[in-house]
Amino acid sequence: MTLVDLVLEYIDACRKKFGSSGVNYIANDGGTLAGVADSSIDFVFSWNSLVHCDHDVMQSYTRELGRVMRPGAFGLIHHSDFHSVVDPTTGKALFENFHWRGADMSASKFRGDCAASGLHCVYQERVP
Repeated sequence: MTLVDLVLEYIDACRKKFGSSGVNYIANDGGTLAGVADSSIDFVFSWNSLVHCDHDVMQSYTRELGRVMRPGAFGLIHHSDFHSVVDPTTGKALFENFHWRGADMSASKFRGDCAASGLHCVYQERVP
C-alpha cells in the first residue's frame, strides 16, 4: 500500500498508526505523485481530500493517475462538482461554498480529464 499526502504530519500520523510493514509513505508536493512508480498501482482511493482542489490541481492529479495506475486498475476519487451550482448568467454560486470545495471543478471536467489521461470514468454520483 502506498499512502500519499501533502502534509508531512498526516504522513507521520499514518506511519505511527499503520507501521512500516508493506506500506510506502510519500509526502508529495500537492500536485503530483512523484515517488510513485509508473503502472504500479492497482487501486486508488481518495475521500474528502481532493474535493477541496480546484481544476488545475485535479487535472495534474488525473494526469498522474494515468501514469501510475496499471492497466485494468480501478479507483474511487471524491472530487468537487461545485462549478455545477454556478449560475452561468451571473457567474455566481447559488449558495456559499461553506466546505471549501474546489470552486471551478465539475463532474464533466473530471470526465474530460480522465479521458485525456487515458483513464475511463465508469460512474459518477453527485452527493448533495
